[in-house]
Amino acid sequence: LNQHLRSLESGSPPPTPPSSTSEKPPSPSANFLIIPIQRLVLFARMLKDFDLFSEDDKVSLLKGSAIDIMICSSNTLFDP
Repeated sequence: LNQHLRSLESGSPPPTPPSSTSEKPPSPSANFLIIPIQRLVLFARMLKDFDLFSEDDKVSLLKGSAIDIMICSSNTLFDP
């Protein structure tokens, strides 16, 4: 998560894990974790004052709010 947040914050593509023949592609439902985090980082990058923080502070802020974002996004998967 740390590497992914740092790469998104810096604007570079996220690191890709080494692929093996036994790995399955991520399921579409796994995107409910990835996409909200990407949106959070993109939103934070649009805030002009966010650039005033050091990179470590930016990552800490994003990591601290990532769980809240994932919980909120998981509500869309709930089907009573």
